[in-house]
Amino acid sequence: MILQSFMSCNSNVQQSAAALAEASLLQSFHTTLAFSKNDVFIRLLNNGLKSQFLRRTFPINHNLIITHPAREFCRLALQRVGAKFLPAEENSPFSIDSVGRDFDRSVAHYLTESLTKSHHDIKAVYGYEDFSYQTFKTAKNFGLKTMYELCIPFWQTTNSILKEEAERLPEWAQTIRGLKDSSFKLERKTKELELADTILCISNFVERSIPPELKKNKNCLVVDFGCPDIAPPPLRQANKQAPLRLLFAGTLTQRKGLADIFAACKLLKRKDIELIVMGAPAADMDFYRKQFPEFIYEPPGPQARVFEIMRHCDVFVLPSLSEGRGLVQLEAMANRMPLITTANATGDDLIQEGKTGFLVPIRSPESLAEKFNWFADHRDETAAMGNQARDSVLNWSWSRYRQQIVAAAKQVICDAESPG
Repeated sequence: MILQSFMSCNSNVQQSAAALAEASLLQSFHTTLAFSKNDVFIRLLNNGLKSQFLRRTFPINHNLIITHPAREFCRLALQRVGAKFLPAEENSPFSIDSVGRDFDRSVAHYLTESLTKSHHDIKAVYGYEDFSYQTFKTAKNFGLKTMYELCIPFWQTTNSILKEEAERLPEWAQTIRGLKDSSFKLERKTKELELADTILCISNFVERSIPPELKKNKNCLVVDFGCPDIAPPPLRQANKQAPLRLLFAGTLTQRKGLADIFAACKLLKRKDIELIVMGAPAADMDFYRKQFPEFIYEPPGPQARVFEIMRHCDVFVLPSLSEGRGLVQLEAMANRMPLITTANATGDDLIQEGKTGFLVPIRSPESLAEKFNWFADHRDETAAMGNQARDSVLNWSWSRYRQQIVAAAKQVICDAESPG
């Protein structure tokens, strides 16, 4: 049996927990906050708060869920009332880093208590970056196996790229989070990886980002995220009377290549191309307007709103410098949008070149401008590529991800039960 822990709630965590539970491999799932649609107090909340709480739902029997809520509840409450200074600093008692470390200690304490009992069935633990060091250390002290799902590239690879970017475009450095991470935080990430027996990488780029010396004697597997089950939108038809609409969706940061998109648009100066930028700003909106004033801004919103915007745009653009697996790319393809992306945004195992989109080098506004030009001049082909993108992405299912997780978990348990 496997103890799994993650402090918040992401799609992949929901899917992996459900997969382990359905395979009768989940001993317990640990998180900070977990709610159910049937909770009485949830029904009393207004729609905004209800939506926020329901993001912390897990599709497993609640008897398997163990929560460690105090610090995370305080963090969210402070954010709600606008106490921005508390969560911002890494060592603030209610920053996400401090809350994550406290959560990790709580899970490690539970693990110690469980393993000191005469009857327990825990063979392995399953954790994630930043929230697993104490849990893994405790597991190793008791001879358990450890599974580590790495959802973003290893920090050394990312930091190297982003430091270069801060020198290349210093005015955009303010949008790049992570550059100020302490050596303590970064060393902790390395220690987690060192303690992992099996590393589940969510893309080829993530797997390649791990230094060879840290992969030694470890089982490294690539497990593919799934695309949400989206009802088929209408077939794309070329509308040559309207401008080509490019869509960027994600945090407004140069980590995702937004500065290069702006630069590409300025190179073209075409009136028949519109850029829609959707996501949370990482700087004042005035900053982005000074860089390129002609974009149309859409704030982040619920998934239904994102899909509505996708269906009114033509091409999805994400020239990220370092990305784990942008689920938004899969969502765009499912909504019949061809992609312009990079290998560092994991596009190399997603794109069929010239059929479902194009790969471009990172830091290349010229390459982006060339592709923007091509799509604007080939509207029929653009619509056809969007339709083909939809067909292609159907192979990327959460069902396949779940099967991969269960297969890896069974192998880990088998190894744990093998003598020697």
